[in-house]
Amino acid sequence: MGNSPRGCKDIGLKTIYFCFQDQTISISCSSLNTSEWLLNHVRSITRLPNIISLETKFSEMSDYSLTIPEKSLSFLDNKDTIYPVYSKISGLEKSLHSFTPLKIIGKGGFSTVYLVRHKETGKMFAVKTMQKLQLAKENKISQIILEKDILQNSNHPFIVKLFMALQSRTKAHLIMEFCPGGELFFHLQKLKKLDEDDALFYFTEILLALEYIHKNDIIYRDLKPENILLDVDGHIKLIDFGLAKQGLGKEGVTFSFCGSPEYMSPEVLSGISHGRAVDYYGLGALLFEMLTGMPPFYDRDPSQMEWNIKNLALEIPKELSKSSRDIIKKLLNKDPEKRLGFNKGIEEIKSHSWCRSVNWKKLMNKDIKPPFIPHMRESNFDQNFTREQFNSNSLFDEDDDNNIQSVFIDNFDYVQEHRKRKKKILSIIPEVQESVAELSTKNSEEKQVKVVEFTEESCGYSNSIESEGSIQINEIPNFTTRFFE
Repeated sequence: MGNSPRGCKDIGLKTIYFCFQDQTISISCSSLNTSEWLLNHVRSITRLPNIISLETKFSEMSDYSLTIPEKSLSFLDNKDTIYPVYSKISGLEKSLHSFTPLKIIGKGGFSTVYLVRHKETGKMFAVKTMQKLQLAKENKISQIILEKDILQNSNHPFIVKLFMALQSRTKAHLIMEFCPGGELFFHLQKLKKLDEDDALFYFTEILLALEYIHKNDIIYRDLKPENILLDVDGHIKLIDFGLAKQGLGKEGVTFSFCGSPEYMSPEVLSGISHGRAVDYYGLGALLFEMLTGMPPFYDRDPSQMEWNIKNLALEIPKELSKSSRDIIKKLLNKDPEKRLGFNKGIEEIKSHSWCRSVNWKKLMNKDIKPPFIPHMRESNFDQNFTREQFNSNSLFDEDDDNNIQSVFIDNFDYVQEHRKRKKKILSIIPEVQESVAELSTKNSEEKQVKVVEFTEESCGYSNSIESEGSIQINEIPNFTTRFFE
């Protein structure tokens, strides 16, 4: 009996309050119980089977955790209050109207990211929404096609999952896995810098994601803290493949200028050919920032920073360990052919002394506990976004101007009915590979780009045309991909 208090504390006995229909019911539970148990218990005591999920209303992390059946209730505190989420039959599974917008969680140059809840299941997702006309005017149509195709065909624990892609008359939408931990950038801003053990964890999870990408002949080209999200358990998820380049093997090169200035390699800034080594440089720049709090060669003046990257010698703080200084130095070598990873790829980086303590199998299986679990009781997103007032219909709003002229992209919709059994390989015919980015030009002459798709299951292919001219932007056919397993 004397052991009871300690035992009760160990299993986290608590009382939580469930509010519905002007009633409040107390529920006794413990950390041994799960979100699934709580939902079933609520359905049982209310006799309301149309309660599809629960929410706390105090953070995205807690609300998302309540949608994960096996999640322990350890994240709930004594006397917390929860509320029901009721099913809303939309009858439109492959429609944006099957979601309820909750809040804005991010914005980019050409997109707004919403947190949404599926009306029939209660599950939460992130929706990246883009205006098609704006994409066309800025020659970005090819980027969203590329991002959709790469995510659709990726299957890796450290790359964000795409569940669905669809479009309305004027907008394109990517419905993706919601990562309630927010951006690594958000947390670095608060922490300033990481110790070496913590940095090693994030560095090596990112390394495994890049290894997978490179094995599929893709270079990423935009590695930065803003493009690394944390999932509900604190593991990384790589996002935003709009600047990636497909079809480049170990020896493949490209000439396009893209990326974020702080993390661009000297060869990209110089406009010369570049390949996978740009991602190794990005790894080095990211590691430098995680350990020191600032990107290497940083300057508020972009022109000066570009000059620094191309010309200044690298200075690494002496308080860092010898092995961490060595790997940073080798990854940030200005000569890509002398850069760590150039000869043997990611395996060469994994073999460096700074990474030798890593159990790669455990890391891949997510058996290594992350150094930081995102805040459960407060938002992990910029409040400038989450507190922004928006009309709940803004996700569905259409431009009423029927005279809008823009590109029409054929074969953009794609429904993948059996994600695990189907593999889609997309290749752009070499002679037109670079011209995909030229969908919108100053002249009105129609441009065409052929794309060949091979579907393993059907053993067939389809030719498609991407055309540009004065065409109504009513839809992007075949943009839709599969939503639920």
